[in-house]
Amino acid sequence: MCYVSRCFIARNSIVLYIEHMARDDLQVNVRIPADLKAALEAKANSNYRSLTGEIVARLWRTLEEDDLLNAVAGDVEDLKERVKNLEDERRIAYDGD
Repeated sequence: MCYVSRCFIARNSIVLYIEHMARDDLQVNVRIPADLKAALEAKANSNYRSLTGEIVARLWRTLEEDDLLNAVAGDVEDLKERVKNLEDERRIAYDGD
């Protein structure tokens, strides 16, 4: 069975990463609310995926989003430090005049 594991939408194009699910992939049993399963099945159908493919694609996407959010958070902290340094330099230059 093949499924789309990752999908990125850019300007006027969609890039799909298609992977093959092997028989040696791990099987995991989880309990989820019935309405969540129904919503995932609906999304899977509209994305032309199996339920498993939809769940795997969404899990991969959240992991990638976590990495992106962590990178952005690091950039924000760097910018805060740069602003603080510039404010300190400005204060020193202003106090020195």
